[in-house]
Amino acid sequence: MKKTCWVYLIIMAIATVSCQKEGEGVAPSSYFCLQKNGKNWKGEIWANVNQQKNMDISIMVYDHNMLREVLTIGNIPIQKGLHTLKTAINSTSYTTLQDDGDVVCDIYDLWVADSLNNYVEMADFDIGKKLFEGTFSGTYIRNRAICDESKPDTLRFREGTFHIKLK
Repeated sequence: MKKTCWVYLIIMAIATVSCQKEGEGVAPSSYFCLQKNGKNWKGEIWANVNQQKNMDISIMVYDHNMLREVLTIGNIPIQKGLHTLKTAINSTSYTTLQDDGDVVCDIYDLWVADSLNNYVEMADFDIGKKLFEGTFSGTYIRNRAICDESKPDTLRFREGTFHIKLK
C-alpha cells in the first residue's frame, strides 16, 4: 500500500509537471543548482506555494524535450531556518523516466537514516515579492529498479542552492 501511494504521488507530480508550459510558475532568474553524487546537476524548476502555505519544488531534467529525471521536495515550511526532511511530511523523491517521459523507471526515496544530510534551509524569503532562497541536501536510496540496474543504489544530492522567484 505504501509503495502504491508513492507511485501515485510520483505519477501525479509527473502529470502536473508535464502539463506545465516551459518556465511557467517561476521567473527566468530562478535557479536550483546542486551536485548529484559529486557531479554538477541542474534542471528546470517548477515551484509553488501549496494550500498549506508551504513550498513545493520539483527539479526536472529533459533530454531532447523528453522528461528523464525528477527530484521533488514538498511541504517545505516558509520560515527561516533549517528544516529536516521527513518522508511523511515532505513527500520527497527522485525518479527516472523513459520513452516520452511518462514511463516511471527507477524510484529513489529519502534515506531517513542520514538525517544530518537531509534538509532544506530557508535562508531568506519575501512573501510579497514571491522570492525564496536557501540550501538543500538529501540522500536517497533506490527502492525500485525497472530500467537500469547499473544505476547506483544511493544518490547523494549535496551543495544545493536555490533562488526561486514565483511569477
